[in-house]
Amino acid sequence: MPTPETGRISPLAAGSLAASRPTDATQTFARRQPYVSHTLPGLNLPLTNLGQTAGMKRLILLIFLASCGPSPAPEFFGATQTQVSRNGRDYVVYQKADRVEIIRLGYAKRGEHQAIRADMIALIPEVTGCKLRETSLQGDSGEMRGSLTC
Repeated sequence: MPTPETGRISPLAAGSLAASRPTDATQTFARRQPYVSHTLPGLNLPLTNLGQTAGMKRLILLIFLASCGPSPAPEFFGATQTQVSRNGRDYVVYQKADRVEIIRLGYAKRGEHQAIRADMIALIPEVTGCKLRETSLQGDSGEMRGSLTC
């Protein structure tokens, strides 16, 4: 630390600075820890630590695209799928045995949800050919599930 009078480092302070510095370059590198990812150690380190962000961007895009599109609830895996349109909206109806699920595709504005819900309820018997048990119906204008009487 420089003294106010001379602007130079006193020998006592110089000794303490020298004691805190590593004596050779290997000690400097030994103190540095490599970046370790705890989330995806096998993937994140090679792609981002080495500056290869294009691979990570492609992976994120692939995951995003794979998540698009309607997917039924696990209960409806293997169900019969029917795509229909009503009043300018697209819906997907899944039927498996006496259960049904209907999913609205696309965005709905604030005042449209009541009409969409009515359309979804009306589509179920048209598509399935079975009567919907009204008391079993659950969901909203985005997705509904219920039981059928065939």
